[in-house]
Amino acid sequence: LAGRTYEFADIVRVASEVSGTDQSAFLSEFVDGTGFLDAAPYFESAGLQLDSFADEFYVSDAPNAGTEQAAIREAIFGKDR
Repeated sequence: LAGRTYEFADIVRVASEVSGTDQSAFLSEFVDGTGFLDAAPYFESAGLQLDSFADEFYVSDAPNAGTEQAAIREAIFGKDR
């Protein structure tokens, strides 16, 4: 919403409401803090591959994705992406 300032507590509150679980520890560590979130396993579960080069990250379809992974990827992005 334009012109509105949000506090970190607002983000925590909304994320917790949407997910149905308290997200304060996660967001404090990985958003407000300096924790490293290894996102590769989350991408892999959806049949995606996360690669990095020169401090940039690239997401592509994993060549060996199974049918369950492909179904997850399709549920997120749609069939005709």
